[in-house]
Amino acid sequence: HFLYNALNSIADLSITDGKKARRMTVALADLFRYSINYSNHNYSTIKDEAEMAEAYLQIEKIRFEDQLNYSLQVNNELNHYLVPRFILQPIVENAVKHGLKATGKMTEIGIEVKRVEDSLHLIVTDNGPSFPEELSPGYGVKSIYDKLDLLFPDQYEVRFINQPQKQVSIHINKLLKDEQGI
Repeated sequence: HFLYNALNSIADLSITDGKKARRMTVALADLFRYSINYSNHNYSTIKDEAEMAEAYLQIEKIRFEDQLNYSLQVNNELNHYLVPRFILQPIVENAVKHGLKATGKMTEIGIEVKRVEDSLHLIVTDNGPSFPEELSPGYGVKSIYDKLDLLFPDQYEVRFINQPQKQVSIHINKLLKDEQGI
């Protein structure tokens, strides 16, 4: 679904704004290059995962222009730590889907990755509607739990928080470094 929307947007932009069409095409190519490059199979570095989430957000920002803003904060010292591939993108996609697409209002998304003692905290905030009390996870959220169960069994926690700021917070209590990348 996302691919078809992105390609349709590129087709439209190619007529009206060639520079935006080019930027969107490059971001889409980066996203797909990442998705098919399985050098570490199940793991990705924080750096690569953050870049992939940003490529996704760049595409959506081009599509929705003034209705989407985002920020990305990753401590460079964490770039070589490993996390499950595609752990951030489904959460970011949900923020766009349930925030911007559902409300049509300006959506602000923040991604922060930080180390707290011996754990990694991946936090995605947005200003969209609150999570329902009875959250029924869709495919993207289920895939996150599946990956964490497989790669970090009993070493993680996922929280869906509405106050003081709406966020999804993933805490991984085991630090793995990509020794080849250092």
